[in-house]
Amino acid sequence: MKRKSQKYNIEQFLKENPQFSESNVEIRIDESNSEDIKEFLTITKKNGDFKHQKRFKIILWHILSGRYEDEVYGREKMSEKSNDITAMKFKDRNNTRIYCKEFANEGKKIVMIIKHSKKVKKNDKRIKTLVDTIGEYDYD
Repeated sequence: MKRKSQKYNIEQFLKENPQFSESNVEIRIDESNSEDIKEFLTITKKNGDFKHQKRFKIILWHILSGRYEDEVYGREKMSEKSNDITAMKFKDRNNTRIYCKEFANEGKKIVMIIKHSKKVKKNDKRIKTLVDTIGEYDYD
């Protein structure tokens, strides 16, 4: 069964970074987890700034540059099932990750699937199961 996703608006980032305006990469968000992910990305600090905005911009820069860096945005291959799974890595106190699936369909698509707080240094069985499960998700 195909899962649904919707385009995530990164127009402001593209205006601030015109070198990526011709990019064929599309950032999408899984509809069933969109509220949780959007809420996380728009948490505000006392001064009104988005708490994770700076880190998210760094992650977007890596994605649109085609760069993988384990500390920022990297592959999470645990088995053949999770071959195309990546993680956006936020260095907050919960060590939050947004697990994503990359695929090609009229350009590169990256779907943000689920937000997860990684409480352990090594990937334990729970994380491996989660990553393998989302590796089997299918999108249009």
